[in-house]
Amino acid sequence: MKVSVSSLVLSGLLLWGSGLGAAEIPVKRLVLYTSGVGFFEHEGTVEGNDRCTLNFTAEQLNDLLKTLVIQDLDGGSIGLIRYPAQNPLNKALEAFPINVSGNLTAADLLRQLRGAEVAFHTVTNRQFTGTVLGVETKSSQNQLPVESVSLLTSGGIEMLPLESIRTFAPTDAKVLQELHKALGVLASDRNGNRKPFTIEFLGQNRRRVRFGYTMETPIWKTSYRLVFDPELKDRALLQGWAIVENQTDSDWNGLELSLVSGDPVFLLQNLYQSQYRYRPTLPVLRERALAEGNSFFLNAVSAAPAPAQVLSRANKQLAAADADRKREAEVAYEQQSWGRKAGAGVPAVAGSELGELFEYKIEHPVSLERRQSTMLELISEAIPAEKLLLFNREDGQTYPYNGALLTNSSNKLLLRGPLAVYDQNAYGGDSELPNLVASGDAVIRYSLALDVKTEVKDLVQKQEYQSVKFLRGTLEAAKTLRNVVEYQFINQGEKPQTLLLYVREEPQWQLAPELKPWKTENGFYRFRLTLEPKKTLVFPVEQRRVIEEKFTLRPQDWNQFSGILSTAQLTPEQREAWQEASRRYQEFTLSERKVAALEQELKEMDQNVSRTRNNINALRSNDDFRQQLVSRLNQEIQQLDALQQQRKTARQQSLEAQTQLENYLRNLAL
Repeated sequence: MKVSVSSLVLSGLLLWGSGLGAAEIPVKRLVLYTSGVGFFEHEGTVEGNDRCTLNFTAEQLNDLLKTLVIQDLDGGSIGLIRYPAQNPLNKALEAFPINVSGNLTAADLLRQLRGAEVAFHTVTNRQFTGTVLGVETKSSQNQLPVESVSLLTSGGIEMLPLESIRTFAPTDAKVLQELHKALGVLASDRNGNRKPFTIEFLGQNRRRVRFGYTMETPIWKTSYRLVFDPELKDRALLQGWAIVENQTDSDWNGLELSLVSGDPVFLLQNLYQSQYRYRPTLPVLRERALAEGNSFFLNAVSAAPAPAQVLSRANKQLAAADADRKREAEVAYEQQSWGRKAGAGVPAVAGSELGELFEYKIEHPVSLERRQSTMLELISEAIPAEKLLLFNREDGQTYPYNGALLTNSSNKLLLRGPLAVYDQNAYGGDSELPNLVASGDAVIRYSLALDVKTEVKDLVQKQEYQSVKFLRGTLEAAKTLRNVVEYQFINQGEKPQTLLLYVREEPQWQLAPELKPWKTENGFYRFRLTLEPKKTLVFPVEQRRVIEEKFTLRPQDWNQFSGILSTAQLTPEQREAWQEASRRYQEFTLSERKVAALEQELKEMDQNVSRTRNNINALRSNDDFRQQLVSRLNQEIQQLDALQQQRKTARQQSLEAQTQLENYLRNLAL
């Protein structure tokens, strides 16, 4: 976004200072962003060498040092800009003899007062002075730690338990004064007190000056009202307001106010606090060794890294730290959201595009006292509005919602905000207006419509195979899943009503060709239905999904794909080929059954042979019965041999039938 100097503005978080020769340059223009950024612009006159003093907190000074722009418009120049420096807190506290950073306990304080004379007042009202030697911890009889301070007193060295001390203080007034100063630095950092910021203008005569900068400000917000009036017919009155807060320390008097929708990148950077660079410590062993003539030190120096190596390592560490800081800044920059492009303004508010952002410019001057808020009208006009009923089964309601289809007929962007609906001079309900560009439309809902009942039924999911392909041993089949949901709407009212039915757009599912939704957006089909009075509308919604499946055409899987082909829609050529394949499969199954029957006969005959042989062995005498058994055994063996030959032939025939079937299926391409 390109912004000229004339459109720069300053944050209102300021307090004008007063003093000798101080010029007052009032705020003339103010731009507030929905991202919580404020630009303020001051413009006025100075006389000769003049100055202007402002007061800010440390956080505000960071933004000021980053964004300040100053112009002397009539030939003058900008002099010095003065403000108090600020060391990091730890650096500031290091300057004091007593370090009060962290959670300072009495033992910590006494440790830092070693060697100092301290006056003590005990709980037994004993008062004496002593020089602090140190603080030590010992275990008491009950094994609890007890801290004691060792003191050098007029009577010798004394151990004083800390729990017996009521008060103590250094006797040196300077030490006590330094302690008060250190605590004052802590309090100043915590309170964030304001710092004077002085701008000097150098020149002659009376001159115009202008300066501006950016600071954090409260986000300006929007809210709307929608009023249905029978006299407006197919339109409704839309009234929009901007809520603006003056959380600054100064009043706004006659400002030129602009409100911008967008998120310009605004980074935080600590420019106010003093920063120090790391300095490496170089070894001085060689000088010490030469002075003392000590070979030990000379050897240590020869083994130590050279100063250049130490500097190289230090520079590498500094470069790595700088790279880390740069990466952190880049990440913060990338995480900022960018502006949006929109339309233009309103009657009481002029609108314009400001780079990639949209600006509402308030036509009249704005005055607002400090710590106060105001509502400014952004829009008040009749826009196209159609009353509708809205139903989405995912809402879990048995009644549809009252709603409306709104069209932004203005030439401006309407920002997201709460919307209060009024109908027939009564409150209708609350809704939310989404971001709405010029000529865009949006559907809102605000209450339940109790005069329309709904019923939703999930019908049984169906599946069927459509087209198939024979691809040389592979069957490709397209399976279609059908999912049907039946909606029933019962209009108990006296007037016809229009209803928008929302149906989720499921991934990989398609609507039946005969269904034509009114719109499809945000993952939902929207069907526009008309409900006649005192009637019931039944509206089935069918969604389909096609799944491609592949099967290997093998005799052992015949039942699986034969079921598919029996219901699929085949071409005449495919049907003829499938009939031939079925005939070949029937021949193969008959041969398999013949083999199985012969296997059973062989099994039974083998059992008969074994039984006859056992009976013969059981008879010892060579009588006629034994001779009969031997004759029977010979006959059974002959029959067994014949069955084995028949089985061999049947197996060969079955194998030939299987091979012919497999070859036929493998060469089938239709």
